[in-house]
Amino acid sequence: MLLNEYQIESSQTGYFSRILKVKKLETQDYFIIKMMEKNNNKYSKELKNEIAIIKDINHPNIVKLIDIKEDDKYFYFINEYCNGGSIIDYFHELIPLSEEIIQHVIKQIIEAVKYLHNKKIVNRDIMTKHFLLNYETKEDLINKNILKAKIKLNGFSLSKHFQKGILINELRGHVKYTAPEVLKCPYNEKVDIWSLGIICCELLNGNNTYNVRNFENGNNINFFLPMNISKEILTFINCMLQYDPNLRKSADQLCRHEFLKKDMKNFHPINFSDIKDHVQDSKIIINFKDNQWISNLFGWGIIDNI
Repeated sequence: MLLNEYQIESSQTGYFSRILKVKKLETQDYFIIKMMEKNNNKYSKELKNEIAIIKDINHPNIVKLIDIKEDDKYFYFINEYCNGGSIIDYFHELIPLSEEIIQHVIKQIIEAVKYLHNKKIVNRDIMTKHFLLNYETKEDLINKNILKAKIKLNGFSLSKHFQKGILINELRGHVKYTAPEVLKCPYNEKVDIWSLGIICCELLNGNNTYNVRNFENGNNINFFLPMNISKEILTFINCMLQYDPNLRKSADQLCRHEFLKKDMKNFHPINFSDIKDHVQDSKIIINFKDNQWISNLFGWGIIDNI
């Protein structure tokens, strides 16, 4: 039995898998093993698809697959272990996160998404808990210095290969992060970009009040963000949360956005009067905390020419 080679330190059960944190007895190295039943006919198609996807990806900002083994009953996905856990584990201590930390985190995740989209893979399951951190030194791990962490994207059970120009007609995703066009179908890889926009709002605010189902009856979505955020991060979010996916920026374009390229000390505070002049109809309403000024920010005309 494969697991005899490891000491199991923790275990949790997913929808149709079991996730183990293990230490290999021979080397004392840590790994994460995802066990999936081979004879679960309900998920056999998804399982084969996930194997095909993860065998095809290799990027420094994506959790590395070490090996896939099998016995009569299970597939064992042996993955690298990220010692910092998920960024969601830091919520109770550091949320709302500073723009400096968000810049550090999102810059790396967008590189991963850019890589996936260039390989014609759409993730469809990008959410905050799938952002894992790995520290090179014990000191940085103890101090939880996120700015020293390598950020890695995890979670590929809903991923799919796509062809450019051919839209997808499958209802997949999490209601707290999924783009509105998924409800109606069809859609393209830019659903991943919407999810990143929701995550940026979540990291700024400390919680996620979004639910894609609210769009079904023509309702608007409300978000609360701090007053002291910069113009740079707001324009960055706006590039991702365009209701019309044709107006949404690609991962490649976002990599060149000023929020990710500029030094924090050169950021500018929001000028509300300037923003108000560009307001257009929108599906998302931003309410700023501790202020009565409310406006439909997403859909407004300030979209960077990148």
